[in-house]
Amino acid sequence: MKTILLLLIVLSCGFIYFLGDIGSKGNNSAVNSNSPVVAPAATIEPTAEPAPGIGTAVHVGTTEWYVSDAFLNTALIGDTFSATPSGIFLVVEARVTNGGDQAESLLSPKALDAEGREYEVSGDTEVVLANDQPCIFERLNPGETKTCRFVYDIPSGNDGRGWSLRADELGVFGETAIIALQK
Repeated sequence: MKTILLLLIVLSCGFIYFLGDIGSKGNNSAVNSNSPVVAPAATIEPTAEPAPGIGTAVHVGTTEWYVSDAFLNTALIGDTFSATPSGIFLVVEARVTNGGDQAESLLSPKALDAEGREYEVSGDTEVVLANDQPCIFERLNPGETKTCRFVYDIPSGNDGRGWSLRADELGVFGETAIIALQK
């Protein structure tokens, strides 16, 4: 019951934020594209950080996270909307599997910079990715796997070094793991 109540509160806040965000946009002209993400502006280069990282399955409690790619991008273009970051977009592609015995909520993971500062998924990009795996407030049934794309608006001037993803166990409370976003 607490999980449902918390989910309703989070959804309500997200909806209010979304409505306010739409009202603050000036001219949203339609842009047609088969892919909501344009070619990467830069590839995140490897560092000396140890695994786990991109291409490694990471178990967090009963949840499995598998980050397949991470790259920087200067804009997102979708079928109807586009988004431009205030800095640069960090795009993380991941697969999440519920290994538990009940349906659980997938909350957006946080991106961490080299200093440990946390970044939330960009609210502007949810509309752009609406038809392409945004995975915002998803419920995963036992054994279910979702492929997701998480987009963060990070400060410009970044080359992607030292960034990581804080992956949480599905649900509200649980274990946490850090996944390096280097190949």
